Amino acid sequence: MNNLNNVCGIYNPINKAKTSKEKIYFKSLIEKKFCMLCDYYEFITEWEYEPIEIEYFSILDNQTHNYIPDFYVNIEINNFSQKYIIEIKPENKLYEPKYTNKKNTIKSLRAFNEDLREYIVNNIKFSAAIDYCKQHDMKFKIITDTFLTKINIRDNMNNYLIFEN
Repeated sequence: MNNLNNVCGIYNPINKAKTSKEKIYFKSLIEKKFCMLCDYYEFITEWEYEPIEIEYFSILDNQTHNYIPDFYVNIEINNFSQKYIIEIKPENKLYEPKYTNKKNTIKSLRAFNEDLREYIVNNIKFSAAIDYCKQHDMKFKIITDTFLTKINIRDNMNNYLIFEN
């Protein structure tokens, strides 16, 4: 799925009443696909790309940083309404990295260290996002590339956003 990451571009929303931005500058094809889902699915009544900054404290450098989640969405179905902060991530970035290189080269150790650092920072950011959402009557969801490549009908997205914990 690596080809879905690191591809930047511009998405022009079709349903302009749902978002305040005229152009979305996405950073990956999975973000673009999520933009399209937000734009086309009628149960998503409002959405924004990179909507807020959430402050978090990093134990790695003992400093405060800002985390900008990928999306805000509002879901309305029948009498149900829920606001979400959404992070789009490659599924492999959600799991703690394992060091498997038996050569122990400096390059492989650096790559592992970078992956481990990213994993720790992501978990700190996600924890801050969960706290933010609790304070603002919202829910935090991580949507993966694996999920987005499989989705093709409304009910799949519907079930994921509303019923998964």
